[in-house]
Amino acid sequence: MHIIKPSVVIETPESHIQDYMKLLEKFGRVCHKTESAIAEGTADVFVNKYMIEMGHESVLEHCSLTARFICDRSASHQLVRHRIGSFSQESQRYVDYSETGLEVVCPPSIRNDPVKFKSWADTVETLEKEYRRLLSLGVPPEDARSVLPNCTKTEVVATFNLRQWRHVFMQRALNPRAQWEIRELMTDLMKECYRLLPVVFGDLQQKILYNLMFEKKDRWEE
Repeated sequence: MHIIKPSVVIETPESHIQDYMKLLEKFGRVCHKTESAIAEGTADVFVNKYMIEMGHESVLEHCSLTARFICDRSASHQLVRHRIGSFSQESQRYVDYSETGLEVVCPPSIRNDPVKFKSWADTVETLEKEYRRLLSLGVPPEDARSVLPNCTKTEVVATFNLRQWRHVFMQRALNPRAQWEIRELMTDLMKECYRLLPVVFGDLQQKILYNLMFEKKDRWEE
């Protein structure tokens, strides 16, 4: 058993993303046929006013971003619930975890308590042993996987258009009731999206900073 930290990276090349603002302006100006107003430096102003402030977010659907998530199965189930997207996920049917060892994610509510952690680790190690035993008895991986725990590591490549990413971030990163793992992953991803496309994600980044400020204040007052 190997405990890993969940992570996420953007797979879309930055050289592609650098063209997105000009493309969004070009596509957005088709609606009112104002392409003649395009000039150096007008893209950021147009996208911010027309698509973000005025809410014409349908234009954002013309550009997409792809991200790779490394998380556990419980978090991946939450990710693939978002319908307007494309997903490629590590298959437990074909991967034989007896060859590499089982990688798992441990929740902070467990890993920070020695008693809880021992109970959790003993359970996961027992399940891994039973998984290996089933494989040794000739059970195929697609059936032996039925005993693997929800904390088993998986990888998911997800592609959403920019409008859908905004929606996902509002549901997962900005929602204080979101499960800890998916919230942390989406918060990290949104920060990276903000770095690459500050106009598109700047308003959401401000909300994140606002929420964090009050969360820290609440913790200090405890």
